[in-house]
Amino acid sequence: MLTVWLGLQLVMGVLATGGDGVAYWAHNGGFVAGLVLAFPLFLRLGGTAFWRENRGRPPHAPIDYQQSRVPTVRR
Repeated sequence: MLTVWLGLQLVMGVLATGGDGVAYWAHNGGFVAGLVLAFPLFLRLGGTAFWRENRGRPPHAPIDYQQSRVPTVRR
């Protein structure tokens, strides 16, 4: 979904005429800045080791949720 959003921002930024595309380019710049700033943090906090050991899954067993006792109301 994020790639679709970014694609829409890029397309709309290119298609916008005059000064109407400033917001689209601001979103694109914020997205790129977020990636640039988050990547070193990911590396410094050991993100690659986590993915290597756990294959991206949480390091605990899955939780089996019980059915809620909250009654449902018919409309």
